[in-house]
Amino acid sequence: MSVLETLTTRADAMLAEGHLAEARDLYRSALALTPRHAPALAGLGRILLAVNRPDAAVESLTVALRYAPDRVDIRADLAVAQARQGCPAAALETARSLPSTEGALGFQVDQLEILGQRDEALTLLARARVLFPTSQEMLRRQGVLFRRAGQWEDAEPCWRALVTASPEDASAWSSLGTTLAALGRDGEANTALSRATELEPEEADWWYNRAHVLIDRNQLEDALPLAERAAALAPDRPYCLTNLGVCRLGLGDAPGALEAHERAVALDPDEPEARYDLAWAQLTAGQWREGWRNHEARWRMPHFTSRRGPLAGRPWDGTPLEPGETLLLHAEQGLGDAVMMARLVPVAAARARAGAGAGAGVRVILECHGELVRLFEGLEGPDQVLARSETPPEAEAQAALMSLPHLLDLTAETIPGPVPWLPRPTPVPTPAPICPPRVGLVWRGAPDNRMDILRSCPPPALVPLLERHDIQWVSLQWGEARPPFPNLEPGLAEARDMADTGRVIAGLDLVIGVDTSVIHLAGALDMDTWVLLARVPDYRWMLDRTDSPWYPRTRLFRQTTRGDWSAPVANLVQALARRYPPGRL
Repeated sequence: MSVLETLTTRADAMLAEGHLAEARDLYRSALALTPRHAPALAGLGRILLAVNRPDAAVESLTVALRYAPDRVDIRADLAVAQARQGCPAAALETARSLPSTEGALGFQVDQLEILGQRDEALTLLARARVLFPTSQEMLRRQGVLFRRAGQWEDAEPCWRALVTASPEDASAWSSLGTTLAALGRDGEANTALSRATELEPEEADWWYNRAHVLIDRNQLEDALPLAERAAALAPDRPYCLTNLGVCRLGLGDAPGALEAHERAVALDPDEPEARYDLAWAQLTAGQWREGWRNHEARWRMPHFTSRRGPLAGRPWDGTPLEPGETLLLHAEQGLGDAVMMARLVPVAAARARAGAGAGAGVRVILECHGELVRLFEGLEGPDQVLARSETPPEAEAQAALMSLPHLLDLTAETIPGPVPWLPRPTPVPTPAPICPPRVGLVWRGAPDNRMDILRSCPPPALVPLLERHDIQWVSLQWGEARPPFPNLEPGLAEARDMADTGRVIAGLDLVIGVDTSVIHLAGALDMDTWVLLARVPDYRWMLDRTDSPWYPRTRLFRQTTRGDWSAPVANLVQALARRYPPGRL
């Protein structure tokens, strides 16, 4: 054996045993003898990859491959280094020249997924399944990709085949359970998820998955011990703590939720979903300054519901603009959110114009949902109101309405802006003479809102309220052509947008309803408004209060038991009797 071969063989042995410094010195000695020695260059590349220097590893492995183009192992190492370098396209191109082994095909699938080419990844997996029909790894990858694509019907056979082939595979059972839950087959899902925790009771992820499915079903009481078990088994996994925090908050335990979410954020300060969930708990607990700041993490969440393309202009920081500049304020969540935050638009506009020259030439454009344009045209502050469907004008700065509380350093004790902040419109004419009080009623929100399962009140629960036949009840329910009660007038039958809704509300004596955009509109118009709330409602209503700092003439009637509307409805009936005594109208 030559000196060069001896050095390389010893270096390979040192590298295999993890003695990186010794291996590096031996490889360098070999290269000092023969600078183009491919095995030594490849060895150095592997060491550089091991010490997390992928750029240098790619350079060394590329040179090694130039001198030994037939070395499959060097080509494979180069593909891995390119992937670690953050170059999935290059890694994929290199890996495609490798033999079609299970590992090479699986690596290519990973790179295609990173590149967003999921269809190509699934096609490649189908080919791999033909080449390796007994490969459980390929079956597992296929199930994962179908799950990520939301193709639950296609994912189920993959997990079924895996648990059949390996009945002791807890991971496959857990994946089968989450897939069945997504398909709405809760009984089967529970059986599969429970099997995973039976097989591996010390694995936190299986308890996390069981808890997560129950939380998604609003079965929080059942989910809590499972979420606690997951967090206890893996206190270093932020998502387990986040799951626990969400469950605790849903049960009304704000201090416990804050503790869990704060631990999650401390473990991974850059994880946006953990910070967003912390924000939700902080806002619910009344910690608005901290909560609104953490609420900005939503922009880094890839699946946030209000995500939209980038807008022109720098993010506004809340400071005055220069003369001649334009500020674009844009609504980015629901109708109710926009109506609520409209209170801050005059304040934001004044702040933007507060620079030298009294803001001379500073323009403020408000972009909102089409249903709000006519309503917001009466708002102080903006020079122009336009629909989101229109092309916004060029602007030097822009801010979302839901970011204004953070930019304006809002707290629950210091909410600026006029009340009402929307001018009360001319009421829709009503038959004269008006004798009974006219009371508006809304009981259901948009079904696609994730809070709807909590906030909407089933019509039968309102029967005690509607037994007051001496009151003229007016339905404020959008899209309800035939209200479920005979004594309920369809008030919004001809309404085109929120401006028309405002005209109907302006002709009422009182508005009663669940947390919807109609309720926010009534509050913004400074109407007497009574709100029926879940035990733990949306963060803006906080906990245990009977009033709202945002809407001065609003009273809150809360559930005392989760999901039970009887108590708040009974309290509301009593309050209505005090306001409008029966027999005296």
